[in-house]
Amino acid sequence: MKENRENGFPAEDNGLKEILPIEEPEEGQAAAEDSSAVSDGTIEEKDGGAAENAIVQASSEGGPADSKAPSGNETEEKTSGLRMPEWFPMRDVFAPAAGGGGEKAADRKAFLRREWWTPAKIIAATVAGAAVIAAAAGIAAYHRHAVFYDTHFFEGTIINGIDVSGMTAEEVETLIRNETEDYALALTFRGGDREVLTASDLGYAYVSDGSVGEMMDSQNGMLWLFANSEKKDGVTVQKAVSFDRETAKAALEGLQECQKSGMEAPEDAALTWDGQKYIITPEVQGTTLDTEKVFTAVCDAVDNGTETLDIEKIDGAYAAPKVYADDEKLNREEEQLNELLTAHVTLDLPEGKRVLDGSTMKDWLAVDDEGNYYRDETLWQEKIDSFIEDLEKDVNTIDRDRTFTTTEAGTVTIIGNDYYGWEIDTASEHYQLPADLESEEPVEREPFYLSTEVAKKDDHDGVGPNYVEADLTAQHVWLYIDGKMVYDSDLVSGDMVDAKYTPEGVYPLMSKQENAVLVGNSYGDGVYEYMTRVNYWMPFTRTGIGLHDATWRSAFGGDIYMTDGSHGCLNLPLEAAKTIYGYVEKGMPVVVYYSDGNPLETRMTEAEKAEKEAEQNG
Repeated sequence: MKENRENGFPAEDNGLKEILPIEEPEEGQAAAEDSSAVSDGTIEEKDGGAAENAIVQASSEGGPADSKAPSGNETEEKTSGLRMPEWFPMRDVFAPAAGGGGEKAADRKAFLRREWWTPAKIIAATVAGAAVIAAAAGIAAYHRHAVFYDTHFFEGTIINGIDVSGMTAEEVETLIRNETEDYALALTFRGGDREVLTASDLGYAYVSDGSVGEMMDSQNGMLWLFANSEKKDGVTVQKAVSFDRETAKAALEGLQECQKSGMEAPEDAALTWDGQKYIITPEVQGTTLDTEKVFTAVCDAVDNGTETLDIEKIDGAYAAPKVYADDEKLNREEEQLNELLTAHVTLDLPEGKRVLDGSTMKDWLAVDDEGNYYRDETLWQEKIDSFIEDLEKDVNTIDRDRTFTTTEAGTVTIIGNDYYGWEIDTASEHYQLPADLESEEPVEREPFYLSTEVAKKDDHDGVGPNYVEADLTAQHVWLYIDGKMVYDSDLVSGDMVDAKYTPEGVYPLMSKQENAVLVGNSYGDGVYEYMTRVNYWMPFTRTGIGLHDATWRSAFGGDIYMTDGSHGCLNLPLEAAKTIYGYVEKGMPVVVYYSDGNPLETRMTEAEKAEKEAEQNG
């Protein structure tokens, strides 16, 4: 080490003065150490290096060092110098002998001294070392980043609008896959209904085309520092996908809006009677879909990655009306009809009101080749006649069988007759109705009748709450007032022969009379079949059949009528006749029927029954 020091320094002093650290002598040893100096100007080494603790000073001009030990303040100044650690690098410095010339080794030793690095040099060395270390660390860090960016995307990389900085290609693929397979197609139908077809409904899946990996492979990790600082444009990677058309079609056809049972057909705009005049009812678009066209549009939307689809914007997806509210012909018809059809006739019928107005009379008008409406008088009259005929069929109940709910036998069918029922007076209507149609004001009235009933059909089958009911099979009579049975009794009806049996039917009571004389068929010369005085007489047929007391009879009811019946009247006990007489009034219905059928009817041939039925049906 000593040799290295000697050989490593320059031959001449460079003029720098450096203070070497010394060790402070222990008390009592300072003088001894001072006296150890050699008078010939050399420094003797003691104990293998004691001389290293000596203080030497080289002359700034190159002269010999001062061998005198400093004292006083000088000593304190010299000994308070910087102490360097043992490990700090040092070098041997020598000073030339006085007088110059060739120096001996001993002379050089005499002036040898240690020279430490200056603070400036220490700082410079430290900085230089730190720089070297930092450079090495920087290189290592850069390399680590380069390795990282060999498999990860640079900062600021945008793919499909997503920041993928620091992500691997596999991570980006997974991100795109998840985003892609979150795809759903929202369908909006007419009327605002909304349905969503998910990726699962469509059989929709992401298929990688390797483009993300190619982007990663094209990236040079060693350029990360420059690449990260660059501003990058977004890159779009095509999302390669697949979807199952059969799966998608099944999902579409399963939607409620695509079910035929739930589709509403379109309706054309049309003329409608609003009760006063004709107006144009706008068309109805409906919801009938062409599912094939919808499916094609759905497939196109999925192929393009579209997330919403308005079905109403698909050309031809919905069936359309053929006539719209702005149709020229339709508007012309509206104007013509409202000019020709101003009549308004309301007829109060037994079963409700019937209105004759433009809604009906539109069909009474003729139409020319150009579609214009006009009134043809012959056709007009034919339509009036037809209307009255229809009125008769709907209103008339005269001569028609009717059903009746009995007291004990349930519902029976009673053969119709010409005594009780509704009957339109057609002659009067043929005169009055045309006049009503010419009126400029609305008309409301009842039809003209030849015969009426006392009640509407829904009021106890048209007989109302007050009536007499006679079941000839049971040979019994009941009296109803205000819908409640107030009296009943046995009776004897007509003998069961063709000339005497009591005919069934509903009859209006024609009159009532006390103390009347009943007279049978006349044999001429003032001789009659019979002449009988009764206390209470209540006829209901034009042939002289009615209710009355029969004081000559001692029994009523049972099957007396089969062999010993009346001439057709309903024979009653005196008390029964009196009571019923007190309640009945002219026009009150008398309902007569055979609950088990008329025994005489069973003797009719099939031909006779058919003939009778034909007569009843007109």
